Amino acid sequence: MLILFPIMVKHRGLLQTGVFGSMAFGAFIFSMPFSQSTCNEALMGLMAVTGVAMGLELNVSTIFLAANAPAKHVASTLAVGQSFDAAAQILGPFLTLLYHINRHHFCGCCE
Repeated sequence: MLILFPIMVKHRGLLQTGVFGSMAFGAFIFSMPFSQSTCNEALMGLMAVTGVAMGLELNVSTIFLAANAPAKHVASTLAVGQSFDAAAQILGPFLTLLYHINRHHFCGCCE
């Protein structure tokens, strides 16, 4: 990520890098419950690519908020952004688990 993120920002721009990372992260998270096994190489590869996508989108909000916030309000602006990021990291796994439990509603299969 230390190499890929600056290259993407240089060639595509900060917001396009964030959009790409967010879309890829969402797509990979969406596809995880459809995996048939928890121990195969495909799932491990999917988790690795999901981590790369998360690395592309994670820093964008911090960099964007720090660059655009008024000088005397940068710390409070970043604190609000970090609070929302923390809430998403807490609620996200629960939503993924709920989606996994009810996946037969989405794909028509039973476990």
